[in-house]
Parts: sequence; C-alpha cells; structure tokens
Amino acid sequence: MGDKKPDFLKLCEDFTTERMRVFNGNNPDVPGVYYQSFACVMGHPFSDINLSTANEVIRRFEGENDGLVSVESARWGEDFTILRSNGFRGISHLDAIDFRRSPLTRKTGPGVSDICDVYTGIVRGLKEKGF
Repeated sequence: MGDKKPDFLKLCEDFTTERMRVFNGNNPDVPGVYYQSFACVMGHPFSDINLSTANEVIRRFEGENDGLVSVESARWGEDFTILRSNGFRGISHLDAIDFRRSPLTRKTGPGVSDICDVYTGIVRGLKEKGF
C-alpha cells in the first residue's frame, strides 16, 4: 500500500518455479529447526472472483490451488496439511490471509469454517510440540 511504483507482474516473477529454486538453494533448511506448511484449496475457479483467472491457470498446470499457490508448491517441512472449507467455495489465498474477516461458510461438516481457528490450532500444535 505504500509502494510509490507498484509492479505486480515483476513481483509475480519471484514466484516462478525457477526463482523459487534459486531462493531455496540460497536458503536451505537449518538443522534442528521444525518446518511445517499448509496449503488451501479453492473449490471452483469462481469461488473467489479476485483470483478466478489465476486459479484456473494454476489448476491447469499444477492442480489444486488457492488462487495464488498450488498445493504441491506449498509442500515443505515435516508436516504438511491441506486446508479445505466446509462449503463448496473452498479457501482462497485471500481467505487464508483473512482478507474478508468473515467465516468461510456457515454450513456444518468436516473442514475449515474459520481461518482464525486454523491459526489458533497451529499455535496450539506448536505448544504441544514444546515450542
């Protein structure tokens, strides 16, 4: 929001497979550090109109995604969890960062209904592991 000359396309170049390969090579895991990761999945390209085009493109090339990050590219560390919502819509990247500040669905059933509960659970899990 404070960038005087925002360049979203340039920023997106840093998310390419090749740039991430370089980044990961320059930033290896540190022995003794616990790493875990999570991925979210949109249920349908129109689940989030802001990310619908990106979701469809990523889905065609890399499979399930949150409109910005594919499930496979999010996989890292000792524990990996795929987050899905209770409803048809799924969880977009904007939901994952709690951009909307609202529950993901009001339906009941297995899956995530509030992203804040997910983050609370992550902290609880880290505490249980002794961190």
